[in-house]
Amino acid sequence: MTASPSASALGAGLGSLFDLPEVYGSFLVTPAGSIAARAIPEILDDATLAEVGGRIIRLGDTFQTIGVSPDLCVVRFTEHKLYVKTLPVGVLCIVTGSGISLPALRMAANLVARKVAPEMSRLGSGAPAGAGPAAITPRTSSPVMTAVPPPPPPPPANSAAGPGRMYRGRPIG
Repeated sequence: MTASPSASALGAGLGSLFDLPEVYGSFLVTPAGSIAARAIPEILDDATLAEVGGRIIRLGDTFQTIGVSPDLCVVRFTEHKLYVKTLPVGVLCIVTGSGISLPALRMAANLVARKVAPEMSRLGSGAPAGAGPAAITPRTSSPVMTAVPPPPPPPPANSAAGPGRMYRGRPIG
């Protein structure tokens, strides 16, 4: 099976994530839940990834039902993490080890998102490039996971003692 030019461009964008240690693979999910591109070992077949894609979209549905529109979500397992980044035209999913540097991963994911977003928008809501007949049926609803505005600016620093120690944007100690 030969890949289309846009699928190969998407795959090349995903391949750059392997520069980070503990990145095991990545894939792109369309708003319909289909797999647009993959850079992940063949141990996960297209049918499994299509099922995961549908579940990721349903996770976004759940968040929006309670009024949350996440830009990213990290699902933590014992030995792995699934980093889910919302794009305007789909979702970028990255499978990593549990010890990965999340700031480095976030920076790399932002670079990949800028690289693959134009190709994802060209794909639109059409058929996925890499999924076989086992892909889930596209849904008729609009995209569920949407980009959110950037986080609010950090609180003003205490000029006498400096900003102090911070953890995930919150002062500690």
